[in-house]
Amino acid sequence: TALLRAMNAIVTQYGVHVLFVVPAFEVISQTANQSLFTHLSKQQLLGFVYLDDIAPFHADMNAQKCTAYDVWYDASQPYRLDYSPCHYAYEPWYIMHRNMSVATQYQWDNAFVGRGLNKVERVYRLRSECW
Repeated sequence: TALLRAMNAIVTQYGVHVLFVVPAFEVISQTANQSLFTHLSKQQLLGFVYLDDIAPFHADMNAQKCTAYDVWYDASQPYRLDYSPCHYAYEPWYIMHRNMSVATQYQWDNAFVGRGLNKVERVYRLRSECW
């Protein structure tokens, strides 16, 4: 697919220490059938956002604020996210290279699993060591 080709080109250019932040959305409509919202194109998804059937997932909270949904709405190409002003608890949904994911220093810290901070801790460590 075009997305996979674009991701591979970025990894080739910058190396495996790249995370691809994926904007997350949630269904907020009380009346819509949630199965309508699977397998949408970006244009279809944005249409449902405009109709207030779907909203960015916790876009106003520190955990998701730096995902920059407004930039993603208009983007047609991958772009670099400025994470420097992000809160320490920023925990984006992301895709990472498998070689990086299985490296011991980037794996989940089991001390945080079940405490609600495992994803925050992992992303914080990735930010400090990779970005």
